[in-house]
Amino acid sequence: MKRVLSFAFALVIAFLLANPASACTGPYCSGWFNLESEARQGVDDKSFRGWKNHGTMGSYDAEGYGHSALSGWGGDIEGHTEALGGALGKTESYKFDPEIGDTSFGIGSVSQAEAISGAGLEGEIEGKGHLSGSISGGIDMKTGANSWYGGNWKDPDTRGFAHQGACGSFQGAHKSGADQGYSAYINARGLSYSESYGYEITHEGLTTVGKGTNVGTQTALESGVDNMHHETPVVTGGWETSGMAGTETHQTHHSGFATAKALGAYSCSGHLGQGFEGMVDGYSHTSVTTVDGWNGSINRAESGMKVESKLIP
Repeated sequence: MKRVLSFAFALVIAFLLANPASACTGPYCSGWFNLESEARQGVDDKSFRGWKNHGTMGSYDAEGYGHSALSGWGGDIEGHTEALGGALGKTESYKFDPEIGDTSFGIGSVSQAEAISGAGLEGEIEGKGHLSGSISGGIDMKTGANSWYGGNWKDPDTRGFAHQGACGSFQGAHKSGADQGYSAYINARGLSYSESYGYEITHEGLTTVGKGTNVGTQTALESGVDNMHHETPVVTGGWETSGMAGTETHQTHHSGFATAKALGAYSCSGHLGQGFEGMVDGYSHTSVTTVDGWNGSINRAESGMKVESKLIP
């Protein structure tokens, strides 16, 4: 064994003598490091419940991503990278009793989603050498909802609808440099719901049949960017959101009818470092009242909507 070790040691000495640069006899020694981080996610789910003359649905799609990188080379070099990518979601469709009048029935959907993406790096090199860099991006969040209750396609008693959006991005750059560091992230959360219902009230010869839908959606988005050494080119940006709501309720009775609609919407664009809050809540409702022994009806229709959309510096 000692002879083998001695022989190997002799080979190393011979190699160093034949390659003096490898023995650090030049102006500097070479070095190298290569760092990389990546975090991903991506969920896609939906639920649907169908009952005779009724239907509802909820859906979500959330992404995430991350990335970062670095490169290296040099005698005295140090660096750090980190990445974050995640997505969560939940959707549910259900029956419920709005507890209005003598008989009542309702269906609903709620959909929630959250997506986050972040990446950053920091590197430093002393003396002659080279650093590279990079950083990526991601995020993509969608939610849903939808509901419909009773009637048929020629006489749609109620409707519903809600949605939203979000998008995301950031890029990064830097090809070299002795001192660099930057990071970015985007985090978006959303919730959408839709509930449709119907009821009947009978009292002293009067019969009232009512229909309605409550619908809404909301989004909260945060983003940030940190260019630690204020060098360019570094990080670009991006994000946008959307919104929407819906509702429509319609009733007929012989030659009379009642109808109600509502809409909604919010949107945005923004850039890294800003946040956003958006919300839509709306409703539509109709009722038809008849009197025993009388012809005709008393019809009522109403709708409402509230929209909020604001950037957060």
